[in-house]
Amino acid sequence: MKHLLFLSITISLLTSCSKDSELEITSEIAAISYSKTTQYRGVFTTLDGSDQAKVFIEIPTSNKPPIARIEFSNGKTILVSGIRNSTSISENTIHFEDSEISFDFSNQNNAFEATITNITYLGKTGDIMAFQHTQRAPVTPIDGTYQCIQCGGSPFLNQGELQTFNFVFMAPDGIGQIATQVTLGATVFNGIGYQDNCNANGIFTTCDIESGDGSTTTTGFLANGNPVIWIGTHLFNNEASGPNDCSGISGNWEWQSLNYGLITGVLASNNGCYQELYSEDFTGFTGAGFTPTPAAGQLDSDIVIVNGLSDGSLAFGGSATTGDFARGISSGGISSGGIFAFDLGGGNMTLGVQPGGSDFTPGEFDFRIRNTTGNSLQNFRITYDIFVNNDQARGNSFNFLYSTDGTNYTPLNSLDYTSPDAASGGGFFAVNRIGNFSATVANGAFIYLRFQGDDISGSGSRDEFALDNILLEGI
Repeated sequence: MKHLLFLSITISLLTSCSKDSELEITSEIAAISYSKTTQYRGVFTTLDGSDQAKVFIEIPTSNKPPIARIEFSNGKTILVSGIRNSTSISENTIHFEDSEISFDFSNQNNAFEATITNITYLGKTGDIMAFQHTQRAPVTPIDGTYQCIQCGGSPFLNQGELQTFNFVFMAPDGIGQIATQVTLGATVFNGIGYQDNCNANGIFTTCDIESGDGSTTTTGFLANGNPVIWIGTHLFNNEASGPNDCSGISGNWEWQSLNYGLITGVLASNNGCYQELYSEDFTGFTGAGFTPTPAAGQLDSDIVIVNGLSDGSLAFGGSATTGDFARGISSGGISSGGIFAFDLGGGNMTLGVQPGGSDFTPGEFDFRIRNTTGNSLQNFRITYDIFVNNDQARGNSFNFLYSTDGTNYTPLNSLDYTSPDAASGGGFFAVNRIGNFSATVANGAFIYLRFQGDDISGSGSRDEFALDNILLEGI
């Protein structure tokens, strides 16, 4: 199995839930004893993908009420009591309900996968899949998201908006099956995957994961008659259970669609083993330039600089507070080249640039981030938003690269972005980015991030770009 993260997902006008793929039950799992409380673990999502959670269900053999714990990705937790319609554990139907969520649970004939129906949360229809969990057959749910990088104009992908991609691991720390839950529009697709090739490196283990059953097929599920295929990585802490517990997934995907051409994207879990190194949303930036002792409205040049302007370039620790380096605040639609604080509305400031014939073509924003975790880091995850004002008939790039020495940069091609040739108007729109890369950075050393732009196609004036919500994490 490749370590290259790859997903092929077929997306079209989807109107019905697909549950064609089923997990095969091993004899060991099928022989679970019911002498103790039966536990199920799984994942939940609303059909519109706006809410998602991990699900933990306990069904006592005594007269105690069944309990469901719903742990949402935003930190909210709901405890729901269930009412049995039968006292037989092998023919058990239970109704769970409180003021926010309700659903019907059944484990007819000791089923490995529970049947869960009539799911509503805050008035919205949802989907839950859950599987029996024991020490002999452990189950680990992981909630996550996916988004498109190259969206092809598909109306279902909303210019890269995050949507649900949840995982349930039947063998969280070794070879075994995976169940997946994906939303698109108002449709949920449940599918299968497989994990193998697990390798420990210190306290962390990395496993390959892919769609299909690991032998006869690589198809995760069918959408509109076409196969969904994905490949990714599962990273987790391999120490005994304790405060360092963590588990996360990441990957890329693509789909050769019928109507929108090749669509590509990424997937990632909501949580994992990464530590935050740097975050910036540019609140307070007013386009007043760069300096190592920043005043209000300026950025710290010990951390971020810009190169490729007609007024010159800036070294880390330097000062540039006039001209191209400090064009002030704008809501877009300007013609002067240089660095702006683009206001997206409501005071949401961003680090922006208006490229010109001698400004940012090529050019780059460079960030220098020190590793202060106390440990050497080998793996990184970068998350950020690009905002594009596609008001000109010209295509320009805004790509991501990284470096450990500030001189030699490596591109992360999966995060490449080029604005459309044809102008669309309508102001700024968001393009979300999530990517993973490997580099060795000792404690106290720096990792360098570069956001690079250049002319790609077309002629005349250029679109405006803004950078926001940067998050760098490492392990």
